[in-house]
Amino acid sequence: MRILGINISHHPSVCQLIDGQVDFYFEEERFNRKKHSIPPFKSGKFISLENHLKQKPDYVIYASWDRSIPSGIIAKPGIHPTDEEIIHQTTLQIESLVGEHNYIFEIEHHLYHVYCGYYFSKFDDAICIVMDGGGAKNVSQFPSYQEIESIYYIDKNKCVPKYKAYSDFRFSNLNTETVKHINDIEFNFSSRSSSGMKFSALSEEILGVSEEAGKIMGLASYGDLSGSRPEDKARQLQEETKNHTIQLIRKAITYSDTKNIILSGGYSLNCVNNYEYLKHFPEYNFFVDPAANDSGTAIGAALWLERTLHDR
Repeated sequence: MRILGINISHHPSVCQLIDGQVDFYFEEERFNRKKHSIPPFKSGKFISLENHLKQKPDYVIYASWDRSIPSGIIAKPGIHPTDEEIIHQTTLQIESLVGEHNYIFEIEHHLYHVYCGYYFSKFDDAICIVMDGGGAKNVSQFPSYQEIESIYYIDKNKCVPKYKAYSDFRFSNLNTETVKHINDIEFNFSSRSSSGMKFSALSEEILGVSEEAGKIMGLASYGDLSGSRPEDKARQLQEETKNHTIQLIRKAITYSDTKNIILSGGYSLNCVNNYEYLKHFPEYNFFVDPAANDSGTAIGAALWLERTLHDR
């Protein structure tokens, strides 16, 4: 079976899966040489697909951050295109290359991160923690909320959500928190920003752009836990988010006896803090998804679809 996964959020990417194994995987930025590029492209095409898609896939699946979330930051009518518009444009490109095809679009952003990390980890089973609050599946009953953190148990036969945290920080300044349990899943609703988005906000404050969270993480090494210099603010945020993640890991290990933990989502690229978790949880095996940012969701979406079709 040949499945083509395409991520159309930030860090756009394509992955071809053949019989459950990655055949090719490309980050579009490596081809267009434009850092932080987001579809639709001026050319209207994925260069990676133009160069490497040679055969018609059995299925095409798209991954995205959910541009339907009603936020002026994410989508402005007439300015930012919808997921459907980008999918239509990409569908026309694929048709020109290999012919007509059917596509699937399910907004399961965090779930795709889980599948990607699990594939590369080679663990038999694991608890996967996803920290990626820039955009994910929202809650239909609460459209202003976005999924910012999640915990899944995954093995070769199943993938089960255990915890999901949602935030409406773009719409509310209230420091409120509500916990609900639905179908054995713990849901946390709050107004707090995710760890990754806090780094993006500090990047905007210090560097004038929100996309350089990695530079802020690096700057933290030169700061102090007190003070107000840019490097001090970075260090303080590094400490704050480290402590928060430690609490999240403590929650995660209550859901399973497995000793394997996978970290995925953009915040998992925080290499310095990742090392700190080893000190706090020496009896656990940690694996950081090598495609932890949104580019990996092209891989995860294809893997999820392959397993879903296999289980039918």
